[in-house]
Amino acid sequence: MKRFVIAAVCIGSLALSGADINVAEAAREKRALVHELLRITSTKEQAQQIFATMIRDMPKESQVAMSEILNVDEMVAQVVPVYEKHYSSEELRGIIAFYNTPIGQRMLAVQPLIIQDSMIVMKVYVQKKLAEKLKE
Repeated sequence: MKRFVIAAVCIGSLALSGADINVAEAAREKRALVHELLRITSTKEQAQQIFATMIRDMPKESQVAMSEILNVDEMVAQVVPVYEKHYSSEELRGIIAFYNTPIGQRMLAVQPLIIQDSMIVMKVYVQKKLAEKLKE
């Protein structure tokens, strides 16, 4: 009986270690899918454009300081776990497949322009609201 229990524990341990390997491999695959999605969607380049737009109107000293403080690669790396949290591997594969279609490619081409134009519109909106508030 003692041998049976020991054998069962050993077999169970091996099964669990195999499960750990599968979980780790699935996590690596999911992380690779997130990186592929971020690459396809030009997330780094978009972050650089947004950052450049944000600091464009700052005084030169502030621009230099912000450029020294913020690292776009580090910023993008911060969002990888967010994607992992909210998307399954299957969903990531589907999203990647969509972006590889003509409509997905069109969306990727136009999205930076939409973001850029939206930031300009929002800047004007905020400036207008701020000016109205200051007049009160």
